[in-house]
Amino acid sequence: MRGMARWAALMVVAAISIGSCQGGQAPVPVAGDLMLLAGQWDGEYGGRESGRHGSIIFTLAAGADTAFGDVLMIPRAWELPPGPPSGDPDVPGRPLGQAPQAIKIAFVRSASRMVEGQLAPYRDPECGCQLITTFTGRLVTPDRFEGTFVSLHLEMGKETRGWWRATRRTPK
Repeated sequence: MRGMARWAALMVVAAISIGSCQGGQAPVPVAGDLMLLAGQWDGEYGGRESGRHGSIIFTLAAGADTAFGDVLMIPRAWELPPGPPSGDPDVPGRPLGQAPQAIKIAFVRSASRMVEGQLAPYRDPECGCQLITTFTGRLVTPDRFEGTFVSLHLEMGKETRGWWRATRRTPK
């Protein structure tokens, strides 16, 4: 089942990529060492407490100060088979309406082989709470970032943490 979920996630990421090339996506402001981030990046992330995971895609053209990118969040329940059409809670399966969600990257800053940024506010697929996620990372090779993120549940005041990594797929 995990393979099917990954395939579905990749299809959504492909659709996001195509949409960003066609101008359907708002640009992400980028500040700092722009050459550090130039190129097409893709990667993945995982939440320690939430169990969620997903894909990252980010593109910055050399000489530009804006980029296009999203994080695709895959709810834990996505690993389950689809639930029954009736939505009967006594029958195991994925709750209706819990599908992967594309989250816009709000901004990115980079300097001295480090990167930080924030995602646009979004709703947690399980509790419906509004989340704000910030991320930091460092360049571990010329074409690979690794880092961590913190998501703050605004209504509950609770933080959850996770890891992320991204690899440059095209040259600077």
